[in-house]
Amino acid sequence: MSNLTDLLFEFMPLFHSKVSSKLVWTGEEDKINRSQEKAMMITSKEGSVLPSTLGKCLDMKPGSLTTLLDGLVDQGLAQRSPDPQDRRKLWISLTPEGLTHVENRQTSVKKQMERILETLTPEDHQSLETHLRDAFRIISKL
Repeated sequence: MSNLTDLLFEFMPLFHSKVSSKLVWTGEEDKINRSQEKAMMITSKEGSVLPSTLGKCLDMKPGSLTTLLDGLVDQGLAQRSPDPQDRRKLWISLTPEGLTHVENRQTSVKKQMERILETLTPEDHQSLETHLRDAFRIISKL
């Protein structure tokens, strides 16, 4: 098992240095910080999310998360909605403007990633795709 954990610890910084650090921050960079961007990506995938769940995903404390969400709400990118069955809960979802931002950002990132991956041979490209699909399937079971 330690081989697997060693590989996982080595993979994360390798991916960051070889792929994610090369992605150009485009569009709303002066209005939306990276934590807000991540929160929007998570929320768009889930549809709506409780702040506590979002805080766990982002590894943020409640006070910091509240500030982050306030910024998104103030910019009209996210909204808070009461839970119909439990008025103590608030759900976070993206507004149409927020969803458009996420779609535009994902399109930009995909194009940039395609340019990065063009440097691979066709064999390496296919192998990476196959193994990432396997990794995704396996990690989804955790």
